Amino acid sequence: MLMLGLKYSDAVMLAKVPDIVGINDHEIIALHDLYCQIETRYRYEKTLTNIVNSLIADYKTTLEEHRFAYKDYQYILQESDYADVEKRVISTIGDATWSLMDADEQTTLIDQVSARYQRFFSDSKRSFVESPKLQDELIAALKEQYPNVPEKKWEKLYHPSMIQVYRPKQSGTDHSTLRLGTPNVGAIRNPVVLRTLNVLQRKINAMLDAGIIDVDETRVVVETARDFNDANMRKAIEDFQRTREEENRKLREILSSEFPGLVITEDQVDRARYVIEQRSDSKYKESRGHIYQLDLTKYKLWLEQGCQCMYTGQMISLTNLLEGNSIDIEHTIPRSKSFDSSDANLTLCDSYYNRYIKKNRMPTELPNYSEDAVIGDRTYTAILPRLKKWEDRVAKLQSNVEFWKSRAKSAQDKGRHDQCM
Repeated sequence: MLMLGLKYSDAVMLAKVPDIVGINDHEIIALHDLYCQIETRYRYEKTLTNIVNSLIADYKTTLEEHRFAYKDYQYILQESDYADVEKRVISTIGDATWSLMDADEQTTLIDQVSARYQRFFSDSKRSFVESPKLQDELIAALKEQYPNVPEKKWEKLYHPSMIQVYRPKQSGTDHSTLRLGTPNVGAIRNPVVLRTLNVLQRKINAMLDAGIIDVDETRVVVETARDFNDANMRKAIEDFQRTREEENRKLREILSSEFPGLVITEDQVDRARYVIEQRSDSKYKESRGHIYQLDLTKYKLWLEQGCQCMYTGQMISLTNLLEGNSIDIEHTIPRSKSFDSSDANLTLCDSYYNRYIKKNRMPTELPNYSEDAVIGDRTYTAILPRLKKWEDRVAKLQSNVEFWKSRAKSAQDKGRHDQCM
């Protein structure tokens, strides 16, 4: 099977077929041809799934108040949706491949993606489409080809190294306690890959424990190369580690300046790096120091505001925080009036609200400042009640200041009294 061009994992499975069904050398060629047909169908189905899931991912990362067909399970795709499908199909398979397809092939591809996308809207769970598995499709085809083979015999297709499958472990019934299990399975023997996967496991578990990522919405995809040059790999790892150490030093400096008096731990540096490295912006590579500062300001405001937009009351997920067009940093008192760009005059705000409602107005001039307001087809809750916790915080700080001023004055008076004695 290897000589016929199959990769190792597939060749291992197919190599057992002659023993299971009793075929000769001539039929082995036919078996190889059958496999090639199955693989072609599998790759086509996988392409369809990837396109649909990318459309679903875009939909899920949109703020709920901007999300069309939210909880509308009778929704029918519109012309704009079909346009999005066609655009995504072309961007996925490439302009060259698209231009080589005839009109019928193009129409069929768009129709198949659209049908799967439509099923997503009809599904109350609104979940991603499960990716097909080549092994499952291969076994199904073999069962159809050889219906007289007992079910138990097909289990021999699996190589011993493939039986041990990675599974996440769950330490409790609450989703928040879900943690990734060990990646040390028999199917992975490369020590560099195992070390990398163990580091990845620890980092993801730390983010799960801290509530930084959503256990239901987050998917981790790990791609490994078939082979590599050991010397080059070691050199690349050394360079990477040096770069990371320098970047961590820079991050620590910025965090220390942004959060005076706070003891900066490695965990806090890792969290800040996670926020920053989600950027796909090309400017990130051109001016890392500037982007670090910008994103840390955004991250700091997000934490200070309790992950909430002060103007709309909507919660801001980490995904929307990192998506460049969803959330703006705006000037609470317009810059044209205050000339103040300090952090004290900055607020995280839903981009639509900032650009089309607040604009250059003071917060007290906004239609939903003191009471709920319907603007267009959206209802915005009142801003004033959300400011109560800030007023309480200021009052508490003022009380602390007065207390310590009183203590300091008492100590000063006592010192003078002792000197007079």
